[in-house]
Amino acid sequence: MNFEQFEQIIQQKMNEVVKFAEDDLPHIIGVEATEHFKESFDKQAFAGTHLEGGRGAWQEVERRKTDSPWYGFDAASPKHFSLKRTTDKILRDTGELANAFSYRPEKGKVTITNDKPYAAVHNFGGQAKIFGKKPFTMPQRKFMAHSQALTDKINEKAQREINNILKQ
Repeated sequence: MNFEQFEQIIQQKMNEVVKFAEDDLPHIIGVEATEHFKESFDKQAFAGTHLEGGRGAWQEVERRKTDSPWYGFDAASPKHFSLKRTTDKILRDTGELANAFSYRPEKGKVTITNDKPYAAVHNFGGQAKIFGKKPFTMPQRKFMAHSQALTDKINEKAQREINNILKQ
């Protein structure tokens, strides 16, 4: 192999890596991110945070506190009480919020969203209103944000794919 042939092979591999980064990587990131963010709802904490000592765990809900007037509250129940609600996971009533993630890949980038109008108040905390009553402050229950664990997972997958391209 002469220098020109070597240069041609290197250029071809670089073109394949660029194509991967622009076309395939946004899909990989979209899938990984949406799955990662959904994990928060199962863990009842932001996925990727270290939960030792409770750090990163979501604040407890009133319906699970035995001393709360909201203990066991269930709007759908005739007596507005359900023993099941005392142990149900936080933000998992219908699964709508966890299942509302989507991603839009574009050339070299991806946008990840949650289209539920109440997603932001849960993710960031803030003023909310429930059952037509006076506003209250919703505690932050972060489920979507930068995560080093997610970044590491994406980097590992990207590196593996790039290595496969270069080996061929």
